Amino acid sequence: MGLEVVGSSQAVLVLLQWIVQQAYSFAQQHAAQFGGSVTVTINPGLYNPTSSPAVQAFFQALQQLCGSYGTVEAMCEAMKAGGVFAWHGTDLSSLVNICRNSWNVNCRKCGIPAEFFGATPSVSLGYTKGGQHLILAFLLPSGFLSRAHGHVTVANPLHSSERYCLPVAVVSRSGVAPPGLY
Repeated sequence: MGLEVVGSSQAVLVLLQWIVQQAYSFAQQHAAQFGGSVTVTINPGLYNPTSSPAVQAFFQALQQLCGSYGTVEAMCEAMKAGGVFAWHGTDLSSLVNICRNSWNVNCRKCGIPAEFFGATPSVSLGYTKGGQHLILAFLLPSGFLSRAHGHVTVANPLHSSERYCLPVAVVSRSGVAPPGLY
């Protein structure tokens, strides 16, 4: 099955809608760690997946996983059951670039071959260089995902364009203007 079929599949579009709905709920559950309330700005690429490099990279990862599940529909249900939301802290310019293009595996920190996330906002806020905004990501259940001590890593492949983490939203402290993402 080609990437265009995965990307245009009704099941995948429903999965994206489900991810957006869950992101709002997940962010509100963690609002206390931001100081009480938050503003959730959904990544505009999720509303126009065909023109978003970040969403296309996510679709490529879904394509790689699809063969294990038999059908796109079965895969999407498995993603809902096993995928996780996690937080990523970074500086503002990197935040905007990640939301547009996904994580750049050539810009990893400390030479460690993975993208880092926190299971809670408090784990990731220290990496924001100002503590105002975090990326809320949806991580696909796969062999690239690992968890330990409140940290989550995704070892996206170095030599391919698929990304097993989707930048879903920017969550900002209440009263702080969300960044312009596009």
